[in-house]
Amino acid sequence: MWDWLGGLTQGQASFLGSMVGALTGLIALLLGALFNARLNRRRDDRLRREDRRAMAAALRAELAVLDESLRSHAETLKGLDTLKDPDEGFNVPDLGQQDGDRHMYAARTRFIPDAILDNFQRCAWAVAAMPAKEQKPPSDPIDISARLRRTWKA
Repeated sequence: MWDWLGGLTQGQASFLGSMVGALTGLIALLLGALFNARLNRRRDDRLRREDRRAMAAALRAELAVLDESLRSHAETLKGLDTLKDPDEGFNVPDLGQQDGDRHMYAARTRFIPDAILDNFQRCAWAVAAMPAKEQKPPSDPIDISARLRRTWKA
């Protein structure tokens, strides 16, 4: 093999050296990219594990607060005797009577089939008239190059 390399002309040897160098560089780049991808994947997996742990801790804390609140309210309700004093206790408003029984207009949804569409009132908002836009008088052209020359001369 060394005899063969020694027998190459200068152009052939230069070409062979360039090809070996390019191939070595390509392999190095590919190995570097694969190693970088491995490092990124490991980092991302670690970050996801940390996020899962943080989310689980936050949910556990929220559930603990909710549990404590429910237990506190249950203890308060146990201590009340509403049969003796009906004014004592919790008042729950009737949300259905708050605004009365009024109708509302809403856009038609895809869940209302055409077969029952006659049961609904069809209406639309009036189209508002748009005011006419004011036309500004044309302004004089701006000479940007003259402004820049004045700026640089100052």
